Amino acid sequence: MALWAVGSADRVVPADLQRVPRFGARVAGTPLPYPRAPVLPPGSQPMLGSTVIAGFAGTQLDPRGVYDVVIEESGKELARARVNLASLR
Repeated sequence: MALWAVGSADRVVPADLQRVPRFGARVAGTPLPYPRAPVLPPGSQPMLGSTVIAGFAGTQLDPRGVYDVVIEESGKELARARVNLASLR
């Protein structure tokens, strides 16, 4: 996972990265599994999703910047989303 500054080749890597897998169906109203050890189901069940929690050093980011959040695995892009930090203030 990394943040790519839009219009630039600048790449910011996270200082901390946590992956929290999700087994079983998503239930409405259930809170996201923020940092805690995942509860693994007994037996074998498919992983149906996950939450990725990344921590970045604030000094590396432009508070008015626009970044593409890119999740990759083995060099293959799995997901991309654009974040405008100025609109979050």
